[in-house]
Amino acid sequence: MDEKDRDLLIRAYKAEKDHLIGNRIHAVCMVKINGLEISEVASLRYCDARTVSGWVRRFDEDGLAGLPDRPRSGRPPRVALKNIRKIIAGGGGVCRGPPQPSHRPDP
Repeated sequence: MDEKDRDLLIRAYKAEKDHLIGNRIHAVCMVKINGLEISEVASLRYCDARTVSGWVRRFDEDGLAGLPDRPRSGRPPRVALKNIRKIIAGGGGVCRGPPQPSHRPDP
């Protein structure tokens, strides 16, 4: 890996807001820059070596564009993606929790 690609990976890792993609970039850095074996990285990341191998392969084929999740088959989610992001971010009125009683019940 040349220095230009190395710098690109490091800058992308530091700038990435999505923690899932950031973890994938970090795993690719550990393999490509630090020279760790895929099995070592998998052990450090608590995932399967095939997963890390897939991220490295996707990076080799498509660059950084290959690291986000790809579309999957199956039923689409019932909750819209924008609402999932709000829930993860801490609410915004989407997830209100169980209703609260208006008064304390008698003992």
